[in-house]
Amino acid sequence: MIKLSSNLQFNVVGSFVYLDNIKIITFMKSIAVSILLQLIFCLFLYGQNKYINHNLKQLDSIDIVSKQQCIGYKSNFKFSKRVVNYDKKRIKFLNRFYQKDLKPEGIISLLKSSFKRWHIDTINLGAATKYVLNIYDVDFGNLWLKVSFTSLENEIIYKRFELSTPSKLYCKDSRELFLIETLDVKYLEKYCIPNIEFPIKYRLFSLRVTADTTYFEKLNKTNASKYYLFKIDSIKNLSAITWFDNDTYMADYAYFKDSSELADVEMLYHFLYSPNHIIAIYAYEALIYLKNIKQVNISSTIEDKMNKIKNSEIKIRWQTSDVGHSAISYKNLKITPYQIITKFQQKAVPNNNY
Repeated sequence: MIKLSSNLQFNVVGSFVYLDNIKIITFMKSIAVSILLQLIFCLFLYGQNKYINHNLKQLDSIDIVSKQQCIGYKSNFKFSKRVVNYDKKRIKFLNRFYQKDLKPEGIISLLKSSFKRWHIDTINLGAATKYVLNIYDVDFGNLWLKVSFTSLENEIIYKRFELSTPSKLYCKDSRELFLIETLDVKYLEKYCIPNIEFPIKYRLFSLRVTADTTYFEKLNKTNASKYYLFKIDSIKNLSAITWFDNDTYMADYAYFKDSSELADVEMLYHFLYSPNHIIAIYAYEALIYLKNIKQVNISSTIEDKMNKIKNSEIKIRWQTSDVGHSAISYKNLKITPYQIITKFQQKAVPNNNY
């Protein structure tokens, strides 16, 4: 027997140790419970959210930019329980929106169950439809949202949202005090990131973080005879170009105007078959320009496709300079080859036909 104190004695038998006055089961249970509680706490914070480490790194890049421009940082947001809870509610909606495989009507049901005041704008892209979600009760929180998704053949192909915590940061250089716009990193880190269950991206000097996803498996199941040339993964930013960035035809703008883009004729052929009719128009115009300067020999198959785009009755949103116009078909715009060639050469189209 080994006596450590008046109340604690150990009996040593072979390789086993027994406690005389303390029950070993109770002792081991207390250790197990302590370890279990710590594991549950860690799982609660991190185990349930596999994106947290990635998202925190994105915030680090925001913080670096702020520190490069200013010394010191102070959040100017209200941290009331009401505001924080409302932002958590919006993040919960985004998590469900990102994770669930829904059709457009399913998104509407999700909106109804999440918010009281909302509206969806639909934008015709030809074969595809873009939906922009407007949530009107956003003034209650600190988190700014812009949410959209695009469907093709009633299947959601692309989802995107942008988040921002617009804030002001006072900075001082050797001469004066000045103000810059930035993201409230402290608020994002403390109240948003632990609850966001999707990967975010941050582009340097941007005032927002973004998240998007493309459902390529669904895209591959769409009508192959129409989109087979479009189903490629070698074009940079293909998803954003097709499903998000271009929802209005810019009549006085040459989209594929860079020399590298114009040199990639195969890419332009692919875009002729885009489900986004506006992108197909841009590719058609680029090929008209290249044909005029004798930089491309167009096959009869491609020529037929170009004529279909030129004479299409699909109504699209369009714009000249900063002025938006009612939806109209490209055929009825009556854009001439001369106008197309002019905007590629001078970056502007004469407005005498508008």
